[in-house]
Amino acid sequence: ELQIHYDDGFNYLHTTDLRFDVITSDPIQPFFRGAATLYSVEYFRRASERLTERGVMAHWLPLANMSPEDFKMITRSFTDVFPHARLYWTGSTTDAILVGRNVPWEGTGIDPVQYQHAAASMRSIAIDNAEEMASLLMAERPVMRSWAGEQGIRNTVEMPILEFTAGQALFAYTTPELLENLLAMRRHALSDEPVWKATTILLAQKARSVPNGHPEVVLKSLMAAEGCDPDRPECELVEHSGLLRRAIWNRAIREADRYLTRAFTVENLKKVWWHPDESEPAEILAQQDLARGIDYYEVMTRFTSDDVPGDRALVDKRLARLLTLLPEDSPQGERLRALQAPQSVSGS
Repeated sequence: ELQIHYDDGFNYLHTTDLRFDVITSDPIQPFFRGAATLYSVEYFRRASERLTERGVMAHWLPLANMSPEDFKMITRSFTDVFPHARLYWTGSTTDAILVGRNVPWEGTGIDPVQYQHAAASMRSIAIDNAEEMASLLMAERPVMRSWAGEQGIRNTVEMPILEFTAGQALFAYTTPELLENLLAMRRHALSDEPVWKATTILLAQKARSVPNGHPEVVLKSLMAAEGCDPDRPECELVEHSGLLRRAIWNRAIREADRYLTRAFTVENLKKVWWHPDESEPAEILAQQDLARGIDYYEVMTRFTSDDVPGDRALVDKRLARLLTLLPEDSPQGERLRALQAPQSVSGS
């Protein structure tokens, strides 16, 4: 029953009388020629007119290579049209989503029954349940309007400001600033629920470019910064948040690669003819780096989710590769073989 129409999205909405339950818009970044039209008041207005009574529009917003001023201009243009608008984060450093409709929302939650239709896809990107999906809400329309400002310029077809301003931020690293803005808006939507706190902690971690360190130590410091004592049972957030668990997993794999690369650089240097024989300090450092790298692999195995395809296979592949580089009687090899035993972290 699927019908595909190849057309420009702006043109299609202006030439059809059909009404839709959902309109999703995933345009390319507005600095590409012609793309800014899909961020205009006219485009949003026509989409609003083509929705069914309870229909929803979702519009992608990049968090990279975009100035805060342009982000506000788009938000202002969108909220001019939709009387009931929301801003969601995706859990990444690159994406946000504007969501709008013409009638009021029914609460801030996500229907668990409806979530099940998309559960497999959501879990593949570490969103484990309906509550975690709901916790990605950053702001409702009043907060968005307050942040974007009522009096600023709009992007329209007749005055396509974004067509010219977007390119100015093409090489600007604005992601941390935009994430900090999301974090500021997020304060108005805070909930005491552990999963909501976990999402806030993850956003803070991504916004503030937390320095390298052991993932679990970094996690505890972030939890403390958000007023959540890591030793309290109700603040065992990783148990409830696939997104936060995924952040720890990604940090662990980066740190493991860093330490192991350094360890084997020293090991390979020993094989060249000009390397001095008095290399005991370097050898000790290499062994320390090897141990640290394996520590991070241990973190990875603890936070590997069976719901994310390929995670367990990737960890086992790396462990097997590392085993081939170590002597059979190596104590580090014993640690690696123990980590290869089947382990899983159940989704909440």
